[in-house]
Amino acid sequence: MINVAVGWQLYERTGDAWALGLVGVAELTPVLFLMVVAGNAADRYPRRNIGIFAHTVLTLAATGLALFQAVPLSPEGGGRVRLYFEAEGYDGRTRILHLDSRDGYIGRDFHAGPATRCSTLADYSAGGGCDPSLDIGVDVDGANGFPGIRNARQFKVAYPTRDSWAWDLAPGAFMWFTTEWPNGSCSTFGFNAAFAGLLRSCKG
Repeated sequence: MINVAVGWQLYERTGDAWALGLVGVAELTPVLFLMVVAGNAADRYPRRNIGIFAHTVLTLAATGLALFQAVPLSPEGGGRVRLYFEAEGYDGRTRILHLDSRDGYIGRDFHAGPATRCSTLADYSAGGGCDPSLDIGVDVDGANGFPGIRNARQFKVAYPTRDSWAWDLAPGAFMWFTTEWPNGSCSTFGFNAAFAGLLRSCKG
């Protein structure tokens, strides 16, 4: 399932069959290098423990697909990588934010200062070099939030990919995300799928 999701996500972004083939190579390469080690471990250690460890790693990888999304921006958009992520604030509310890379398409440096990593609370605070921009706010964020949303989680940005592998920030892109409506304002269910585009309103 994860292999299908990764391939599907890449092809939706790029529309490039060659890139899709490279994903298959990248998924097969670790198998070729680790099959001997894994076979030896299966003979020496309890297979149940090995299975638990392997599925834990797969779960963490799948979680990364839901919690983060790195979007390449075209030269018109700055020629860099935009990293979208969800984070919980001091008030316990979850929001969706983004940081832009400082090293172009390499996407390893997101710190505005001399450091290259965003690893401390001070880094993510105002003026700390990794102060993120708010994309999906919640009902307590005033003009920067969505009045009908209590929490925003698990998301994916959709943008045109057939003519370019990068996003030019032109109108037409939108974000699907999981949301929690307060007081059943849009739904009686606890969590629902929603989208944000040009309209900042309650769309469930």
